[in-house]
Amino acid sequence: MRLSDSATIQVPFSDIDAFNIVWYGHYSKYFEIVRRKFLNSINYDIKDWKKSSCIWLIVESNYKYLKPITHDQKIKVICYLDEYKYRLKISYKIKDFYSNTVFTTGYTVQVPVDVNGKYSKIHQNKLIDIVNKIKKNEIKRKTKLRKK
Repeated sequence: MRLSDSATIQVPFSDIDAFNIVWYGHYSKYFEIVRRKFLNSINYDIKDWKKSSCIWLIVESNYKYLKPITHDQKIKVICYLDEYKYRLKISYKIKDFYSNTVFTTGYTVQVPVDVNGKYSKIHQNKLIDIVNKIKKNEIKRKTKLRKK
């Protein structure tokens, strides 16, 4: 089992380009929406990072565009926690809400740094502790574990 979350989005007109499809830059926004939802559900979101003077920088992002997404389409964006011990790697799928057709896949990689920009093992260990406790059911999260 791995941790995951999802968000449903109705594609707004402002996300569409001249060809009536979602402009590629908005895929980052869709990934960010579900990533923030997931991190909030495990109680380790940006507000928690700020309290501990930590920044989880995105150092890599990857997108594979399989089919275009159009205006007013209802999509489901799903994220999966793939790695968390040495870095935070989250993979994504964007699907049609009704047919489950996959439009896009991808992933992001984040590393923790302190306010001086130095790699922070302290913050990495905090994430490891949170995820391990969730997996052992020692602490609750706002959404459930999903089977792969």
